[in-house]
Amino acid sequence: MEIRTAVPSDAEELIELSQSSILKTCREDYTQPQLKAWANGINRPNRFKEAIKNQYFIVAEIDNEIVGFASLENGNYIDFLYVSTQHLRKGVAQCLYNCLLNKALESNQQCILSDVSITATSFFKKQGFTIVNKQEHTIATECLVNYRMKYRISG
Repeated sequence: MEIRTAVPSDAEELIELSQSSILKTCREDYTQPQLKAWANGINRPNRFKEAIKNQYFIVAEIDNEIVGFASLENGNYIDFLYVSTQHLRKGVAQCLYNCLLNKALESNQQCILSDVSITATSFFKKQGFTIVNKQEHTIATECLVNYRMKYRISG
């Protein structure tokens, strides 16, 4: 597996990967209408291109295929962390997260925050994150629950 910096031309592939991940990986925790609204709502190429331009944004590749991606906004907020459904539980998320953590450490951050799906909560807890609060977001007409989570690096 290789980690590289994302480029704007990756945006469409990242959208497809995240939509597939949402629809397949999260189906135990969200209803079909919620999944559909979430997946449709993420189809925003300009949002991805801006994030790639302005955030620490990395992709994981195996044999030149993107199998996951992650980003760190403002040095301490995990904005994206998605893994291809074909590569779950193979260390991709862990590798991406470790890169984000190292970047946060390099910039002397005190904590890392993220808004985490129900599905991803267990991964983040294993990394030492704790739940700050439960949140509800409406996408289209669907209300989706996620959690603000925090990892205290120091202090």
